[in-house]
Amino acid sequence: MGVSYYSDRDWQVTDSIVRTPRKTFSLEKLEAVSLKRTFFLFAAGPAVGCIIITLLWWRYLYVGEIATLLAASTIALITSFQFGALKVDALSLKDDEGGIVFGRFNQLARVRDAIEQAMQDSRSINIQDAP
Repeated sequence: MGVSYYSDRDWQVTDSIVRTPRKTFSLEKLEAVSLKRTFFLFAAGPAVGCIIITLLWWRYLYVGEIATLLAASTIALITSFQFGALKVDALSLKDDEGGIVFGRFNQLARVRDAIEQAMQDSRSINIQDAP
């Protein structure tokens, strides 16, 4: 095995493979990798809506209701902001779900950076080897 860019219990990125918790990909067949805060997009609308309704109708709500709505909305926003989805696009993937992995955003960002670095190093080596 060659250069290791990232390694932990569930993930491994080397100069030849990318191992996710569900699948293993050959690095040379990877086309792209993307990272999104998918859960935040779903939580932001209802949470902001609850905050706006609470601010508009505070006169008609009990203090406990106001505190509950604001706390639940804030917790939903903070919690959902910490999770994301890493999508790996590969030539060999036929289904869209196979290359999507959900997890903590900061860990997925480190994995994405390692994959991008491995892809960049692999392509620069291939360019140098060309006649």
